[in-house]
This record gives sequence, C-alpha cells and structure tokens, in this order.
Amino acid sequence: MNINKMVISGKERKLELGAILCKYCGCLIGTIPTNGVKKFYGVCQSEPCQQLAKGGH
Repeated sequence: MNINKMVISGKERKLELGAILCKYCGCLIGTIPTNGVKKFYGVCQSEPCQQLAKGGH
C-alpha cells in the first residue's frame, strides 16, 4: 500500500500532503493531494497581502 494513500469507507484517497502558503504572511491557504510533502506559495485574500502583490508598500 502506498503510504500517501488511505482507505476510507472502501474508497482509496490520496493524502493532501501539499500545503499552499501565502508568500507574504505565511498563512495556510489550502491543501492539495501530492506525492510527498510539498510547499507551494500564492497570495491570500487579505488586503495587506493583496497590496504587496500589486507592488504597494
């Protein structure tokens, strides 16, 4: 059995080992199923982070 999968109610599901983090404040935006632990970066919906993404100070 692959360690990145689990069985719930007879259905095999991939574990969500991928984390999507805000590159400005570090908050967890979401998770995605991946083969192993991985970090991805994006921008959260907070106003300060959105301003930084647009090049504001």
